[in-house]
Amino acid sequence: MQIPDNLKFLINLLLMNIQSDPHHRLPVQKRQEIYAAFGPKTDHQANCVRGWLAVITARHVLSIFEQALPDEDNPRKLIELAETTLRGKLYVEDAIHEAAEGHEIAGRLWGHEETEVTWNVYLAGTAAHRALEEAAGMDHFKKMSWIRGGDSPDQGGQSVPFDQLPDEILAEQLGDAASAAAVAYAYDTDQLKCDSKKLLEFWYWWLTEAIPAAWNCIEANSD
Repeated sequence: MQIPDNLKFLINLLLMNIQSDPHHRLPVQKRQEIYAAFGPKTDHQANCVRGWLAVITARHVLSIFEQALPDEDNPRKLIELAETTLRGKLYVEDAIHEAAEGHEIAGRLWGHEETEVTWNVYLAGTAAHRALEEAAGMDHFKKMSWIRGGDSPDQGGQSVPFDQLPDEILAEQLGDAASAAAVAYAYDTDQLKCDSKKLLEFWYWWLTEAIPAAWNCIEANSD
């Protein structure tokens, strides 16, 4: 299934933006432009593309979680439930319920000690329940308009529009699956910040591979 020309143009523009940005970030505002290019929120196909994109994104970092906690299968099950939801075989209400349970389990670190769950591992698991929420049609950005940026040295503890916050802050709050996955992929636990080269790798993959794959999932699951 061909990606619309306006979306192709936007992807190429954002590729240039992230390459020229010294931190190689893809800001929330720009991701919202991508989601909007899928189509209106009232359009079923547009919502499905976004849901499949969240699933593909969460799967991309699932190995980070499973390598650290090989006996814990909750994130994998949540991603599988997201796929089931997008195929119309799980009620949205049930999907939201399962995602809420997944969120609570993640908050308890899947029953593990803090020393066992690094920031990368936690966010890789977080991406899974957010993917299920997005598959059920939830818009994480709609749930918040302002949050505190007290943990961000750039914001100085002032209340700022959420779309001006970096994903390092959003990943812990109410960002999309992509925010959690990006930081899970790029966060350097020794430097305690994201590796800009890893962020560039992630967002390049997300724009050039994940989005086309999500678009193709619509045709592949059209039956």
